[in-house]
Amino acid sequence: GDPPDLKGDEQTRLNSLTRWYEESLLYIHCQNPVPENGPETLGPLFSEVSEKAVKTLFDISGGYETPAAVFALGSLGSRECRFGSDLDLVAVIPDDCDTAAAARMVRRLAEYGRRTHINPIDVRLRGEGEGSPLVQTLESYRNYFGDRADFWELLAFTKRRFICGSSETGCAFDEIIERNVIRKEIRAGLKEKLLSARKKLESLSGGSWDVKHAPGGLYDIGFIDASARFIIPPEKLRETGVIQTLERLQSEGLLIKRETAALAGAYRLYYLTEHTAALHDLTFPPLPEREAFLESYMSRLLGGTIPQKGSFTTKLETTKQAIRKIFLQYVDRMG
Repeated sequence: GDPPDLKGDEQTRLNSLTRWYEESLLYIHCQNPVPENGPETLGPLFSEVSEKAVKTLFDISGGYETPAAVFALGSLGSRECRFGSDLDLVAVIPDDCDTAAAARMVRRLAEYGRRTHINPIDVRLRGEGEGSPLVQTLESYRNYFGDRADFWELLAFTKRRFICGSSETGCAFDEIIERNVIRKEIRAGLKEKLLSARKKLESLSGGSWDVKHAPGGLYDIGFIDASARFIIPPEKLRETGVIQTLERLQSEGLLIKRETAALAGAYRLYYLTEHTAALHDLTFPPLPEREAFLESYMSRLLGGTIPQKGSFTTKLETTKQAIRKIFLQYVDRMG
């Protein structure tokens, strides 16, 4: 359901939102246990609750008194949130507006998010990074995307989604993205750009348990997903999740059926691994002294979802090796 009609002072309204949010998450967990349910089911449910919470916080923070538009990136942008995943947000305003007032609103929104204990709100993906203003104008983004943004940043913005605020500002920002991010110059040399950007992220790998940065991890699948935005017309990929995009790439002849199935299966496994660890408040990747416990725990809960033999970490490693091979073959086919 929707958040309650919040009344009373600021703290009372935040307390009411907290209760609604926690009750909503509990309902999702009880109705959709793992591993029977994966990202196709859980992602939209967690994303819907998180989006409603952000919209409510935007209202409490005075967002509708500004011409700002708020976009979701990452898992919230693609409606694939899991338990504990960050909520990546970007706020943008028209060129002639007061950036300081809008920035104060975003600070309140992030602070209220911490006080209500919703998933962490992260605004670091904005143009120019952490050292830049919290809220930037349309013109600032136009210039940024035109000549300063790194390729990985362009990839992140291909899956943005407007969630609240001024629809007029939102439409203008969408137009900037379509004109400046998904353009011919970016498509040229796409293979080299993908490999270079991916190699940088591999250096952050956290060992055998890492299902995100490691070769064959989530970023391999994510880069295949993001590359589709530069290859397939945008209207065919509007607000699609990873698995839907993989299926679209197969229908376009860019993946074969076996590759699509392997990528989708690995994505479900990685999603459930991170989701389960966060749900049970387990540090992930685990500390060395906790590896044996996590191995036993994950083997009992998720081991049956992987056809390969061996320990859970062995199955993870085998899966990552298979995905890395598919990723390199996919990129190589770009010519």
